[in-house]
Amino acid sequence: MNTLVCDIGNSVIKAGIYQRNIFTKKFLLKGNNPDLNFLDDYPISYAAVSSVVPDKTEELKQKIERKTGVVPFLIDHTSKFNLKINYRTPETVGIDRICSAEGALDIYLEENTETLYNEGTGIISIDFGTAITLNFIHYNKIFEGGIIAPGLHMMASALNEKTAQLPLVSASDFEGIIGKSTPSSIAAGIFNAASGMLEKTIKGLINRYSLNELHIFTTGGGYDYIKNYLDFEHSFVDELVLRGINAIYNINR
Repeated sequence: MNTLVCDIGNSVIKAGIYQRNIFTKKFLLKGNNPDLNFLDDYPISYAAVSSVVPDKTEELKQKIERKTGVVPFLIDHTSKFNLKINYRTPETVGIDRICSAEGALDIYLEENTETLYNEGTGIISIDFGTAITLNFIHYNKIFEGGIIAPGLHMMASALNEKTAQLPLVSASDFEGIIGKSTPSSIAAGIFNAASGMLEKTIKGLINRYSLNELHIFTTGGGYDYIKNYLDFEHSFVDELVLRGINAIYNINR
């Protein structure tokens, strides 16, 4: 039996197929009227949707129902989670952040026995999307919070749009720790800001929670641009958020 999982993000809709809890295929649904013809090759029995764009949620839900006859499960703050959300305003945590963290937890628990999971263990998910988000999970499955910062493209666009003379730059303009031209200086500022912010946060979490073991999982479309400049051990998981959606759906189903 196949399960369709969908992640409605700010820039694109990602869809994945799970066959008996095994990730099978990922699809990117672009445009205002994404087509679901790929489901002709993957008949589904179940569906779950996570969204940070409310205007698109009901539209995609109806399209899935018309196409397959399956009514999708919509993940929201009232859903059951494997995580315990320790957040001052849990109703305001982005569902995509929770799904990302759930995906990281799911991978960790699959790869490690429960005996290795203790007070000195931390799990982090980092999503390089429209925004850069870092989410921290402490023992025992506690979502402690994280950070939200502008994504790489957002930083570049802001500098270009809010100034009179600064050009729009790309990753190819990055030459090193400092720039020797205006484009390379902007690129250096962006990459140093992003990587330095994450490294400082990770170091702070290690100290604050006395961690002796930290498992970091990264994902998102911006990862390829910055991966060579991240000075901490991590594993890239392309379908991290989709995996989290599937894990949440399993506990609710």
